[in-house]
Amino acid sequence: MDKDGQNSPARKKTEGRLESRFLCADLVHVTWAADGQLHEDDGNLEDVSPSGCRLLMGQIISENTAVEIRCGDHVFNGTVRYTRTSDLGFDLGIQFAQRGTWKREDFEPQHLLDVNTLLREND
Repeated sequence: MDKDGQNSPARKKTEGRLESRFLCADLVHVTWAADGQLHEDDGNLEDVSPSGCRLLMGQIISENTAVEIRCGDHVFNGTVRYTRTSDLGFDLGIQFAQRGTWKREDFEPQHLLDVNTLLREND
């Protein structure tokens, strides 16, 4: 990804999370440091798993940047693993600092949907 948010054709990202993802929609507040300054922006939590999440943001955040994600009283720390442009802004793939950071019993985002449950019901 270049500084303007354009995907580099030579680098294609593959799926890094091995466990199931849950689709969701919840507002989050993201904080990160870049260029010697602290930055903040609101975004949307798009999916989550025990080891990471995907955010939709209005600003680009560079790969390998440490971020703090707040949703209500819950705080998740991680690192940006990829950034892709989308029609609505930027999709950011976040790897949590520790695997197992997110647990459904500790924090359930709004509109949580287990895709695997839907797939089993349609079999």
